[in-house]
Amino acid sequence: PWVTLPPDVPFVPAESCSLNVGVLRGDSLQDRELTPHHPFVDDTCLADTRSQLSQEIHASLQSLFMTLGYPKAGRTEALSVEKFAEVKCAEVQTQLGVLIDT
Repeated sequence: PWVTLPPDVPFVPAESCSLNVGVLRGDSLQDRELTPHHPFVDDTCLADTRSQLSQEIHASLQSLFMTLGYPKAGRTEALSVEKFAEVKCAEVQTQLGVLIDT
């Protein structure tokens, strides 16, 4: 579920630093860095550009099913659809008690 910010909220591009270098290589808008995932129990925090975020979510879900098994009769599902439906995908959110404003 994607949460769209109101149109009066300005978009301010992030600036990279030595710790957070971003997801794009140099000035390229096509050449991307690999973005590692560091899951915490059953959650993984993702940050990416708006155009790529849905692919990041898809890749995360795909890896979950590849690791823990795809849904099928008689198997406990690896993903709680109810919990996932409550997740807010937005530029500003609280994750593990930390306010993240990308």
